Amino acid sequence: MCLRRVGYEPLRSQNDVLAYRRIDGRNEILVALNVAAEPRTWQWQGRGRLLMSTQLDRAPEPLPDASILLRGNEGGIIALEPR
Repeated sequence: MCLRRVGYEPLRSQNDVLAYRRIDGRNEILVALNVAAEPRTWQWQGRGRLLMSTQLDRAPEPLPDASILLRGNEGGIIALEPR
């Protein structure tokens, strides 16, 4: 429900990655979009789990280092662990 029912909070762009956050109570979702044709690393605060990628060959995975390497033109949806 985080993606539909709550507000949109843009995050500061980093290294050709546009991102925003959605928060619904204790649930927090990050959406990151690499707008470059080359891979880019994107970082945030907190631990998370990749839920979905625009690259269909990428499976959900834990992201314990608070960063993700997004391939060229890849987007990802990341669920953050509750604080």
